[in-house]
Amino acid sequence: MLQLSSEIKNIVESENFGFFGIGNLDDYSVQLMDYGYEIAEGYKRSISIGLTLSNAIVDQLIPDPQFLTIELYRHFCYDLVNQRIDNTLLKISKILTKNGYDSLSIPASKATDKQRLFGSFSHKAAAYISGLGWIGKSCLLITESAGPRVRWGTILTNAPLSPTGKPTEKNCGNCNICVQNCPADAFTGAKFNTEEKREVRYDAYKCDAYLSEREKKNGLRVCGICIQVCPFGKKHKLKQTIV
Repeated sequence: MLQLSSEIKNIVESENFGFFGIGNLDDYSVQLMDYGYEIAEGYKRSISIGLTLSNAIVDQLIPDPQFLTIELYRHFCYDLVNQRIDNTLLKISKILTKNGYDSLSIPASKATDKQRLFGSFSHKAAAYISGLGWIGKSCLLITESAGPRVRWGTILTNAPLSPTGKPTEKNCGNCNICVQNCPADAFTGAKFNTEEKREVRYDAYKCDAYLSEREKKNGLRVCGICIQVCPFGKKHKLKQTIV
């Protein structure tokens, strides 16, 4: 299995993805099924890959950004990034299939349950159980190095790969910047708890309604404020120096 894991990791690194992890689904089967993810039944592992978003674009996201910023964000941080993720998932899936294992690729950033506003499987949950970050008060996966400025892809597989890590400690502390700045008022400020429903922390319907308003105004369902304001995502600015 070590050779297979290395082969998959090499693909991820060759595509310049900054994040790669393997999670043990068995440890979280009860919680995942409670969220309606019956699709995960029969799979033992999740593979997570993450692509960091453009800081130059995300930094420009404000409550009422210029239309150019909205177009750039939608094109480069959604459309093209999602395509890159999905293409890489296909490459990984082919490797798993070649080695005799089943795999199921989950499309990047795509809601499949229109009533509950869920995807087929939670990319954030997969990355979380892989030890790549923690679920913040914004319900986004927060990484230490890039904050929530990462787009995720997931593969479910029955290959007995070795998990890369376990869930990390929650590091949001008393910070409520994402809660205070959400234009949809969709976050309650409650900390993540695997035993609680998503609604305890986040009202997806408020967020969806706000995005619909943005679409009527600008033609695109784009916000991203919770991604832009997170202090962990702004660490790149601390590295910048004036010459």
